[in-house]
Amino acid sequence: MSRSLYKSPRFILVSQIDGKPIMVDDTCYQLDFDSLEEAKCILDALNSNEICSLLQSLVFKDAKRVVTKSLLMRLNLVQLCKDKGIMIASQRFNNGVVQQLSLFD
Repeated sequence: MSRSLYKSPRFILVSQIDGKPIMVDDTCYQLDFDSLEEAKCILDALNSNEICSLLQSLVFKDAKRVVTKSLLMRLNLVQLCKDKGIMIASQRFNNGVVQQLSLFD
């Protein structure tokens, strides 16, 4: 999850509390994962110095939302993880693009 109203992007892992899901507001972007291990791998990659530096160079600090969906969609998570030596098993990350799950399948 990334909080978009803050001036510096920060990615955190959000899980459940007492078996109940956590709801976030519209200042956050969220990715869902098939496993905790996969989520931790992506979290480590997103919080790497390289990604933090890249995002800092691409944001407009005077904008209301410095981190936007379009900015985050530019990140190739599969390539990022490959560069870090991390393999992603989930089929949702084919070709570096996160496939959004449908609510109505």
